[in-house]
Amino acid sequence: SRNDILEAIDLGTYEGGSPGRFWTLDPIDGTTNFAHGLPLWCVALALCYHGYPVFGYVAVPPLQQVFHGFYQAPHQANAAYLNGQRIQTRSAQPGPQEFLSLCARSTAVLSQENLSTLGPIPAKIRMLGSASYNFLTVAAGYTLAAMEKTPQIWDIAPAWPIVNAAGGDVVFLDRAAVFPLRPGQSLQDQPHPTLMTASLGITTQFLPWLAILTSEHDACFPET
Repeated sequence: SRNDILEAIDLGTYEGGSPGRFWTLDPIDGTTNFAHGLPLWCVALALCYHGYPVFGYVAVPPLQQVFHGFYQAPHQANAAYLNGQRIQTRSAQPGPQEFLSLCARSTAVLSQENLSTLGPIPAKIRMLGSASYNFLTVAAGYTLAAMEKTPQIWDIAPAWPIVNAAGGDVVFLDRAAVFPLRPGQSLQDQPHPTLMTASLGITTQFLPWLAILTSEHDACFPET
């Protein structure tokens, strides 16, 4: 509700110190789409508490969609919303009628060599051009999984509480401890290849495709 959102903003009023609350913001996620007039971009905001994203808010003006969600937030139940209505991830199993959303830099998974080694990709491919929205398609139940090779922390943090609260699972390629974020930590140009799925139970079916990105991880650059 509007009051939930205002309360979250209130929680983030005080910065630093202990317990330490701060915001991350991507003013336009999907800048290339925006610059070309393609109507799929968003404004992505997250509130972090003790270094973990506990509230996410993502507005998608071209689609008239607003996502928000709480996950392990003080005095708030875990919940995810789209335009004020509760959402949850899909309960389907991977298959030819389900979707996997990729970013442009994840297309290495489509090579003939990889297909020969691993077999068919577990779902149909979609590419949208906005990292946060890519992840939120999982929370909304549009897709079963979303994979991003070069997301920045301001792409991940807004989606993290919404996807988790909707019942999803989040895996980082390098298994690094992305959260908690630490005071004074430099986050510039530090992408974290990420897989978000509709449930822990199907994550293993997508992990081999995420692992393909490992060899090129060191050479990748942030996506805009």
